[in-house]
Amino acid sequence: MKKRLYSILLVLAFFVGMMAGGVGFADNETVNVWINGNPLNSVPGPRLIDGRVFVPLRAVSESMGAAVGWDSFTGTAYIATQRDALTDIEIVGDASFKKAMRDALELLRDKSPEDYAFVGMYVRKIVLDVGYETRPYTQRIDMAVHIPSDWKPDAYWWAGCIRHEAQHIYQRYDIKQKSIAEDETDAWQKNMDTLKRIGAPSWMIDYYRKAPESKWWEQNPMLDKILEQINQSKTNWQ
Repeated sequence: MKKRLYSILLVLAFFVGMMAGGVGFADNETVNVWINGNPLNSVPGPRLIDGRVFVPLRAVSESMGAAVGWDSFTGTAYIATQRDALTDIEIVGDASFKKAMRDALELLRDKSPEDYAFVGMYVRKIVLDVGYETRPYTQRIDMAVHIPSDWKPDAYWWAGCIRHEAQHIYQRYDIKQKSIAEDETDAWQKNMDTLKRIGAPSWMIDYYRKAPESKWWEQNPMLDKILEQINQSKTNWQ
């Protein structure tokens, strides 16, 4: 993803630089850049420096439909481009797991296109993690959602879960640094909103409404209480 956009910028710099040199542009002069037929309007604007065109990364990325974030702690820029979740997200696991995840993505696509598009923007891989058995989690750098090995095939549950973890990846692209409590509360809220849109069972929506009260980040081991509540809620619902 990053290499692709970087390559685009290099090609852009090369050809614009060639054209600029051919018409006698002065070094360090402002130049015009057009992307997909539209002028790039940014502050600062594109400039010709040492025969190369330099453009603001955020302006170029966002003009091409990508999201850009900056992690001031690690000095890292993150870029995410829109994808089609069902065709472009890699699902790693056995056949039943792949089917369950596809069913969840189809549910999002059919019932909540906005959530489906959001997942397509921020998730690149969904992995059945046989070494992790407590809860789903996110690897934000490679944009992967890891699902525990004790997963159960429930399309509504996993549709909400995928949207929840996508929110955590998105949080990497939000320049506002938040606490883990704020991040989790935000993700749980988005999860609950998604479940409402796709018509999930009431017990599931109620669970996510109450989930922030658990404050799992203050517990060790994590989420034992939450998992117990989930199992009890399922028993009551069934």
